[in-house]
Amino acid sequence: MTAVVVLASPLLAQSPLPNDEYVRRAPIAARGLAPGMKVKQLGNNNGRTFQVTLRKGDELAAGLTEFAEQNHVTLAQVTGIGALNSAVLGWFDPDKRAYKKIVISEEVEVVSFIGNIALENGKPFLHAHAVVAFPDGSTKGGHFIEGRVSLEMQIFVMDSEAAPTPVPTVTGPLPVTPDSYPFGAADHTRVAGDLRTVDYVEEEFLISGSANIYDWPQPGPAVVRTSRVPYTTRVLVRRPALRAQFSGTVAVEMLNPSNLFDLNLGWTISGKQFARHGDAWVGITAKPVSAVALKNFNPSRYAPLSWVNPLPLDDPKNCPAVPRDSDRLTENGLVWDIYNQTAAWLRSRDRTNPLAYGETDGRAPVQHLYAWGYSQTGSFLYTYVNAIHPLDVQANGRPLFDGYVIAMASGPAPINQCAPPIPAGDPRREINNVGVPVIRVMSGSDYLRTIGARRPDSDAAPDLYRNYEIAGSAHATPDELYFAAAPVDILKAGRAVPPMNCNEGPRSRFPNSIAFNAIFQNLDLWVRQGIAPPRAQNIHVENNAPVLDKFGNVTGGIRSPYVDVPTSTWFGNSTGESFCMIAGHEVPFDHTRLKQLYPTHSAYERAVSEDVSALVTERFITPEDGQELIEESKKADVP
Repeated sequence: MTAVVVLASPLLAQSPLPNDEYVRRAPIAARGLAPGMKVKQLGNNNGRTFQVTLRKGDELAAGLTEFAEQNHVTLAQVTGIGALNSAVLGWFDPDKRAYKKIVISEEVEVVSFIGNIALENGKPFLHAHAVVAFPDGSTKGGHFIEGRVSLEMQIFVMDSEAAPTPVPTVTGPLPVTPDSYPFGAADHTRVAGDLRTVDYVEEEFLISGSANIYDWPQPGPAVVRTSRVPYTTRVLVRRPALRAQFSGTVAVEMLNPSNLFDLNLGWTISGKQFARHGDAWVGITAKPVSAVALKNFNPSRYAPLSWVNPLPLDDPKNCPAVPRDSDRLTENGLVWDIYNQTAAWLRSRDRTNPLAYGETDGRAPVQHLYAWGYSQTGSFLYTYVNAIHPLDVQANGRPLFDGYVIAMASGPAPINQCAPPIPAGDPRREINNVGVPVIRVMSGSDYLRTIGARRPDSDAAPDLYRNYEIAGSAHATPDELYFAAAPVDILKAGRAVPPMNCNEGPRSRFPNSIAFNAIFQNLDLWVRQGIAPPRAQNIHVENNAPVLDKFGNVTGGIRSPYVDVPTSTWFGNSTGESFCMIAGHEVPFDHTRLKQLYPTHSAYERAVSEDVSALVTERFITPEDGQELIEESKKADVP
């Protein structure tokens, strides 16, 4: 909807007013004068519609102004009816260029209330006219200045600016040849795979659109700093080859840029789970530094990628100091609208949407989108949940994402590359009352230093929340490198190949996938069927140190046979270059200790089977992973 609103109040200063019978304009409404106000959102066709009900004693102008601020209404039409017990209207005197007050001090029926809300000096301003009827049927009308509600006022606000999230322009799928293929393609990783063995296909697209750059100065939704900035980024899709195999569930991941190139951690960790259930996975290049790596890797394939900063270098808002992985000529803050526009595309029936499978009518194949983030992109989701998710709801009448998996993160990322870090204790660091399920997951590498981010679990809507800590796990496992781009491609992208080993030995092989697969399955059950996930203890901590068992493994947390029926001590932190501090390692038990614990191989198998059975029943392990763990125990060289 396109709307033009003209503020008709004459605001220019004129000669002094002769007396208090005149006023230049309606006074700025104070806050907190409408405690009985109730707000209900009714719909979202080309903009939001609200029903605002004010009760006896509420001040009408103050209430509507406060409503507009709280709901980020910046351009809207207003109509209403009801009753007042006092009011001030105004008749505009063109000679004095001021309103002559029409004071009403008795019960009146509001037979017409019409106007608009628009921004003035960056704040919502109500401009309305009213007609009121007296007991004898006579009426008075004029510019509305103030009024106290008698019985009730019912106001309808039609927001013109909250257009649905736009669908980006899409190019693709891009052709694949032996010399031109996606960076990080499934068959071009360190451990190459073939998606055809699970009846999946991989496709790469370029998406283009206009994104806002936001500021986030206080708790609540973000505000636009710079609007409609052009962008182009890439999207990688892995999906069932056939529509009949597609579950309707999609994991949408901002690809992790911490190594200065794209890491597809969601598929790395849970690709097997996705394929078992016919879920799709979508990865988005989410930072300019990764786009640079793509252009280095294949200049022609990725030539259109653009994350240009709209601010010139001499603009004070283009800060002189940016993070080490950033550049003043590009802008990290484009990612938020890139993410939600990708979601809008995946939910659409646009002919370019691979998850529509060519269908143009009937029920949309995509049923649920789940945001998935890990480490740096987990921090991205902290920001998205608190600053952008509310804007999605306002614009679309519902969330774009039906749930969030926020892994290995304890607080929000800066909303733009010049924004300062959000300090400890700031409410913006807390996740509460999102309206959809949020599951936060931490590893053995980082739960302790981020212990302040723990919060209680909740099943009470709208605060649906779980906090999980995976006992024995590490943050930066070898899997993230096995299933990342092949080393030759990383070098071609102009980046260093991360090390597989640390000072203590190889990166920890602890399989995070066991917990994550169950977490994703439980999230889907929570959304689809209202079945809440199990609650788990946090890893036990006393005096700022973990409580260890007799094997040196942590107690508490999400359990698995790796810590319940151990053959090693698992460490979440190591020493060495790159990300070794969160890579972790294991120290296997010697044969003597194994023999003491498990006198026979059958004893070991039995212990694993019993542990798996309990964890599958509790839904901390999927049945499929449980069976694989049992089969693994049969082949293990124990004792």
